[in-house]
Amino acid sequence: MGKNTPVEGTISDSSPRAADWRRVFGGLTVRLLSPLPVIADSPAGRRRFYKADVAALSASQRERLVAFIAERFSVPAAEVELGLDDPNEGLPILEEDLHVSFDYRMVV
Repeated sequence: MGKNTPVEGTISDSSPRAADWRRVFGGLTVRLLSPLPVIADSPAGRRRFYKADVAALSASQRERLVAFIAERFSVPAAEVELGLDDPNEGLPILEEDLHVSFDYRMVV
């Protein structure tokens, strides 16, 4: 898949986190780095996640995201900022929360 291929995920309305994501993103659609999930450790054990494309967020979305994460996890905003820009951390979203789509015509 080409580097600039748009990949989007739509957060399921039935997700217990849908209201939070709607407040952060201003809707339920989020740009992703890849159409393939990654497996990573979480407080609930090893889970499958998609990585959001943090660079594609608007300044106001990023500001809301930083504030949300800082409050939710009691972490300083500066630490959240660093984590979002870290390729090993970024913004993981649970696989079961997303419906993922991309344009097959853009596959290289």
